[in-house]
Amino acid sequence: MPGVVRRNLLRACCAGLASLGLASCAPTHDWDYTGDAGPTHWGELDRAFVLAERGGSQSPVNILTADVIRAELPRLSVRYGTDQLRLVNNGHTVKIEVGPGHMLSDGARNYELAQFHFHAPSEHTIDSRHAQAEFHFVHAAPDGHLAVLAVLIERGPAATGYQPILDALPTQPGPRQAPRGANLALRTLLPAGLDVWAYDGSLTTPPATEGVRWFVLREPVMMSDEQIDRLRSAYDGNNRPVQPLHARWVLGSGAN
Repeated sequence: MPGVVRRNLLRACCAGLASLGLASCAPTHDWDYTGDAGPTHWGELDRAFVLAERGGSQSPVNILTADVIRAELPRLSVRYGTDQLRLVNNGHTVKIEVGPGHMLSDGARNYELAQFHFHAPSEHTIDSRHAQAEFHFVHAAPDGHLAVLAVLIERGPAATGYQPILDALPTQPGPRQAPRGANLALRTLLPAGLDVWAYDGSLTTPPATEGVRWFVLREPVMMSDEQIDRLRSAYDGNNRPVQPLHARWVLGSGAN
């Protein structure tokens, strides 16, 4: 199964996955979070980025909790194990690479974790409020469908599960780093509760490929001030502004 997932992942939406480091056919045009190459200009930079300007199902979005439709969504099942820590600062975020076998199921599809990375402050907003940061756990199904599990980071007690990442966090772009003996218990990176806000959207970086299933976890992960400062020493401001919801609905599991 893991090999099938990765082969279909490459076929599914090569350009979009390349922007996340999951394929080798990335558009060559530079983009950024500010200035003439910033989010309001992404659609002008490259024809491959046209959805960033013209797409109708773009991410991130502002989740208005009063407008969320309460739904009996299938409970997410997360089967994450332990993996060696491998980090890459790619000039837009710090990406943590993982090996095969870490799975997410939404009751309709099984998705394999491909990588995860962070944005600071958060890209999604809840009632127009940003969290301190947001981690995106990017998954792919054998048929090429993508699902992103979003974890919001708020201030509070230290998150011990993230400490190996923070200890090794590269603050400048460069090659992959794999600190000897550093491992991650991936399930400890998620909150205990798996109630979500769910909607259909896009990748949040060029080319902003649509057809991505988003699961924004309602329960945040707490990090200490020191840990948040460490994250923001690498990236602070690598968040795309929220996009119009248009005719989409956000569904919510758990109590309102």
